[in-house]
Amino acid sequence: MRNQSSDTPPAEVAYQQALALAKKGRKAHAHRAVPLLRSAADDGHAMAAHALATWYIHGIGMRKNFRAAVALEEVAARAGIVEAMFNLAFAYETGRGTDKDTTKALRLYRRAAAKGDRDAMYEVGRCVFYGIGTKKNERLGRKWIERSQLP
Repeated sequence: MRNQSSDTPPAEVAYQQALALAKKGRKAHAHRAVPLLRSAADDGHAMAAHALATWYIHGIGMRKNFRAAVALEEVAARAGIVEAMFNLAFAYETGRGTDKDTTKALRLYRRAAAKGDRDAMYEVGRCVFYGIGTKKNERLGRKWIERSQLP
């Protein structure tokens, strides 16, 4: 790994080191990367929080823990990370790791869609079409779904 500039925040250094270990792809490297991600997330690094959340979701370097993942994705979503908004919306829609709240799920899908996430646009359309978290509106739902498929 290349040398980090002395003015690089410690959380960023830890995050980059964790990514470098993760790219090596072995389980032993994942176990070494987890403390680095935790440290960076604890220091407010939103991408580290999102990365750690996805590791909790998939059980990479640790046991699966959906509640911990939701807490971390909340931090990352507040920082504007679109993927975190999407994952959090899914958690609220399904009740995986948190109480089910379809209204909150739709709100998060809409936030991610507003930032250009096509998968989120589709999910907004699906929710609106079927009345999940909102009043059912098939016409508007179709428009969202069509929008998600535009180039």
